[in-house]
Amino acid sequence: MGQFQSTEVCTTPACVQVAANLLGNLAPHWRDIDPCTNFDEMVCYGFNQRHDDTLNGLNMAAKPNYRLLREILTLPYEEAKKVKPPYTLSRRDNADEHNFEMLRQSYATCMDSDAIKKAGIKPLKDALNEFHKQWPVEVEFADELFDDADDKVGLQAVSIALAQLNIRTWAWRIDPTGDLGRSYRKADAVNPKIQRFWFLAPQTSIPLEELFGNAAAYSDNATVAKLEAKIAGALNATFPVSIDESAVNGIAKDIIAFEAAMADAVMATAQEVQSSGADKDPQETLKKSVVSFKDLEALTPVLGFDAMVKALVPQGHVPDAVRVEYPALWPLVEKIVKQQRKIVLQSWFFWRFIDAMGKYVESPELVAVEAGGKAASNNYEACINHVDSSLRWILGHFFVEASYSNLTRSTSTKLAVNIHEEMKVHVEKLSWMSEETKKRTIKKLDNMVLNIGYPEEEPNAASPDSLAAFYSGLNITNSFFENAAAGLHHQVVTDMRGLLKPSSQKEWETVHTLITNAAYEGEYNSILIPAGVSQLPMFHPDLPEWALYGGLGAVIGHEITHGLDSRGRAKNENGLQTNWWDKKTEEEFETREKCFEKQYSEFSVIGPDGKKYNGQGNVTLAESVSDAGGLAVAYDAWIKERKSMPNVWDQSLPGLEDFTHEQLFFIVYGNWWCNADSAAQKAKRVRSNGQHPLNQFRILGGAENSRGFREAFKCAKKEPRCEIF
Repeated sequence: MGQFQSTEVCTTPACVQVAANLLGNLAPHWRDIDPCTNFDEMVCYGFNQRHDDTLNGLNMAAKPNYRLLREILTLPYEEAKKVKPPYTLSRRDNADEHNFEMLRQSYATCMDSDAIKKAGIKPLKDALNEFHKQWPVEVEFADELFDDADDKVGLQAVSIALAQLNIRTWAWRIDPTGDLGRSYRKADAVNPKIQRFWFLAPQTSIPLEELFGNAAAYSDNATVAKLEAKIAGALNATFPVSIDESAVNGIAKDIIAFEAAMADAVMATAQEVQSSGADKDPQETLKKSVVSFKDLEALTPVLGFDAMVKALVPQGHVPDAVRVEYPALWPLVEKIVKQQRKIVLQSWFFWRFIDAMGKYVESPELVAVEAGGKAASNNYEACINHVDSSLRWILGHFFVEASYSNLTRSTSTKLAVNIHEEMKVHVEKLSWMSEETKKRTIKKLDNMVLNIGYPEEEPNAASPDSLAAFYSGLNITNSFFENAAAGLHHQVVTDMRGLLKPSSQKEWETVHTLITNAAYEGEYNSILIPAGVSQLPMFHPDLPEWALYGGLGAVIGHEITHGLDSRGRAKNENGLQTNWWDKKTEEEFETREKCFEKQYSEFSVIGPDGKKYNGQGNVTLAESVSDAGGLAVAYDAWIKERKSMPNVWDQSLPGLEDFTHEQLFFIVYGNWWCNADSAAQKAKRVRSNGQHPLNQFRILGGAENSRGFREAFKCAKKEPRCEIF
């Protein structure tokens, strides 16, 4: 698509590299494998032999990105700008150099193991002492219960101090990585153009996303015992006042009981909302989640949500309302809080801080209970991730300059536009969808925004001046711990600025420039395709069209299909959650959806114990539907593109001439999902209730559900097993 050669076989460096990767992953005995039943083994056998556990096609693609960034971050500015490929600025820019020095300083402090060892656990203990000053711990009164009159001010002060560091107590973070995405903001339930401060549910040590899949997690003896030891060990190592170890052990038990009670309240409230028919009229339920600011104090008189909002929002801004996902939950949580010993609540706040910040110090005691403490062992990948969490748009800027040309971006954009248009064609041909729903679906697709590469507003990641303005106020020092805390605080500050402006389809929330993934934003009806996923060995503009569409194209199609899957279709073209499909179309969709549920529940792996572990098709439904839809539209978009181009553009790759280009399209697709997980890891992932199917299942599902695949490999049964889009 990029560097044209008038030869049947593409021999540019990019083509040779990708061919070597595909051949290396291919099973040496591929001719003896039936692709119609064992496509995962055929395309990934070599990958599994060559790579360590946990590596997969996507994070393998991230490795060169990390190595490139390591080279950039260890050079002076002028030399860093010359790192090849040389997509550099044409002039020296003071803002650009200032931004770069922030990156270098942040990276250098993370890599300075001697300084981190010297600091030890002291930075963590010093911070806990500050919280202790705000709400002093009185060990001699350890049996006293929380008292509204005496303790409310202290509780609110500490919860606000933690919130200012982006550390969750009452407002659960929906992103499990702890570093990525918005913190306390969500689109208004009634008018998605308005941004609201958002309260969802309390934070617990066992993440709520796991509890929704396994409500009995706090009843599992092994899980609880391990968590108890972890909390007790962490508190014993850091407690701001002298306290008996046995007392701390008792506090740890009570913290778990406290979290379990809150988790039960969340589950009961969510179930009650669901059983009340919220799915039938979501707008009526969502309207109740918009709470006026004047009513917020009455809703949480003890927890003080009104005080937290005032402390976090930009100065001078008092919102007229906030979004409280489950208003009925919080009186239950306040009742649970009042039943706790004061010292248990204080220790829970300490634990929340340790759990978030323990990874930024060196401490054998924390290492012993798996609560962090290994900061001096940071490798370059860990430090790039650290820099990324605080300065991600600046880091992305220099990555783009070094490794994301205008041609790469335009090629990705062309793919996205063509596949997006092809989805409209597919919708028009659907026999099960009513004409009225088709019109609304096309309207949603027309309103969908395709964001490619990096953000262009607040900040504009291509502009050094915009980046410098965005990160003004963030002070990078020679302290690793202080830099981490400052970065977390800056996330909150910049996030809260979003309350002052309307929602934007140009906002990058769940992915960022460097990440080797992509996303669909349901609230904004937008697609995010970052620069990080458009890299070798998975992508390059020199590659033949079938490689581009079978790789990144299928990922783009997957994200577009998310706008119409079981979750995506719950929001209309403006991101408003409402029932906009007619009942007959909904029923037809759900009938076809059950095919995917059954199929992915039948896929299985054998664990190290010899037992068979089946997939959870009901949990992974949205992903499996989007996989199938994305692959179908990407394939048809490629076929259409192929017909419109001269034959000389339809090149092969060296060493792969035994395969047709149709077959190679799917071989490339399969390579994106190759995974070297051990049998134990696969069994664990299947049981984890994660929303994504095992990569192995995604390859098998793609083979079974693609009409194009079954024709290309001459399978006996040409019809796809399951099909919606």
